[in-house]
Amino acid sequence: MKVNGQIHRIYILLIVLISLLIWKPIFDQVPMGEGYYYFDKCQNKFIVPSDCPTTIWQYDNLARISFQIMIPLFKDNIHLYMFAQIGMMLLLYITFYLVMSKVTKNPMLAFFTVLVFLTNHTGSFSMMAIGNYQRFVQRVPNLIPILISFYFIFKYFDTKKYSNLVKSIILYALGFYLAHHSIFMLPLFAAFIFLNTISQKLSFKSVIINIGIIIILSGISIVLSLTDHFVPKQGLMSFIITTPQIIEKTMLQVPNLLVPTEIVRLIARNWPISPIPYPFSFVLELFAVPLFLILIISLFLVKNNTNAKLILKSAILALPVVCLLNLYSYGDGAPHPLRDFGEDRIYFIPSIYGSILLGYFINSIYVKGKILSKFIAIAILITYVFYNSHLIQRDSKKLTPTSTKMEQFIEYVKAKTHNRDAKIMIVGPSHLLWPIQFVTLFYNTNNNLSFALDSSSWGETISKSDYDEIKSIDYIDNKILEKTIK
Repeated sequence: MKVNGQIHRIYILLIVLISLLIWKPIFDQVPMGEGYYYFDKCQNKFIVPSDCPTTIWQYDNLARISFQIMIPLFKDNIHLYMFAQIGMMLLLYITFYLVMSKVTKNPMLAFFTVLVFLTNHTGSFSMMAIGNYQRFVQRVPNLIPILISFYFIFKYFDTKKYSNLVKSIILYALGFYLAHHSIFMLPLFAAFIFLNTISQKLSFKSVIINIGIIIILSGISIVLSLTDHFVPKQGLMSFIITTPQIIEKTMLQVPNLLVPTEIVRLIARNWPISPIPYPFSFVLELFAVPLFLILIISLFLVKNNTNAKLILKSAILALPVVCLLNLYSYGDGAPHPLRDFGEDRIYFIPSIYGSILLGYFINSIYVKGKILSKFIAIAILITYVFYNSHLIQRDSKKLTPTSTKMEQFIEYVKAKTHNRDAKIMIVGPSHLLWPIQFVTLFYNTNNNLSFALDSSSWGETISKSDYDEIKSIDYIDNKILEKTIK
């Protein structure tokens, strides 16, 4: 079915406007925690100085390339980096929409899916809005070439043209080279190829080619990650065999991702016998069985669109696999539903698969043709968007004091650069000095500023004669307070 280009423009405009409304707190934030990691001179360049031990075979090449471009452009205007983050988010959402629209040939379905994805508090908040900029550039923009790669693998099966297959493999390799977290998208590729293989009457040669494509994509992932020190040392099969309660830890991630967190908390607080304690695993178990039944039933509600049905099946197969990879990749420290509950960065990639499932579910209700069905579908979507938007705004507001603290510290250090001849020691609590890489890069060009992270012990390690000025600072009553030691 040929789709009017005007429809695409309307949906893209809505995606942009809704994204800006929901994620507007990011405009007023500055990085927090380890968010300043790539302002370090050894981390903010793809080709680094000779005194920095690194190679071009890093797990975070895109992050390094991004900062090598942004730092000369934005300099010390910290909010421009946040605007750039919003821009990369919008580019990802638009790419996701265009790929889903092309693959399913259903712009409305694509719009529903992207709207669910971009508003998903559980999957996106830790990745987008807590100020961990380093995590964002390591794991989000790389998905753009990966999604385009998926489009071309779809085109290959649709047209049987090897040029599309070559484009897909090149883009997948590029996406993985730019960021090794791209491996969490591999299950979607493998599931889609597998389902295409078993759903058609193919020749033996075609079956071998399809198996070969999976092997090639897997091989690219393995070879490019050989130098990645974050790759688990334990084999995947050994991990599955030796990890206790591996099935529960894997499968309960799905209701944790898809079921509204406040509903889980409400049920846990008001359970008839006694309140169910955190992390509410029992409540998640109650949702798990009906949730998986709904997902299976939704397969039969998608009619007259073979491509759409294959994408839905692929997401259903890939979701538990990527949940397993979450546990495997993060090792003993991996958050899991038997110990942790609610939003977390590990749910970002699963939220892509989850958005496909929920998008299909909403669309399957909408296309029934009856006015009541359309009303119910739109009501579900609007409720979902407003609910998640409320959580995003609420949790972002909680972070405002910390963000303000970081920004005031940056401005404080900047003000000290008026006297570039004086050697100054700034002493303060460790939580105040998170932006140390940033202020060192931009305001310590003469190496006249030094920092001590713990004001309680500065006297043990600092000789007063080494500095012209020594300032002890703290953040009290929403402002930086300074005490002159020397």
